[in-house]
Amino acid sequence: MTKSICLIVYFLLSAKCLKAQKLFKNINNELCIKLYKTDKLNVEGIVYMVIDDENPLERNDSLIFMKWSKFKQLEQSKYVQNWTSLGKRVEIENFPCYQFFQKLQPFINNKKYYKHSKSKL
Repeated sequence: MTKSICLIVYFLLSAKCLKAQKLFKNINNELCIKLYKTDKLNVEGIVYMVIDDENPLERNDSLIFMKWSKFKQLEQSKYVQNWTSLGKRVEIENFPCYQFFQKLQPFINNKKYYKHSKSKL
């Protein structure tokens, strides 16, 4: 429980670094970072990395995410392969599920950090 609180505080402090990336909770209620869209093997979806106590973000990961949108697809793939070899959980989801993700509650429930209108859900 304490590790989870520390992880959330870390995300609040590094929110500027992750501003370009979408943070959301997947179907298993795990915090995820969207990496990129893919359409390989005739399946349209997104590739994301799961962030949890076993796979926390490190300082160099935050630096990479600051420049993530400037990287080409090949560079992004190299980083994803590196993270996978380090044991990070990188997964892919189909787009119908991704539309469901956006309707889940945000991981920051404080209105000061996240403006959320319940009427849109």
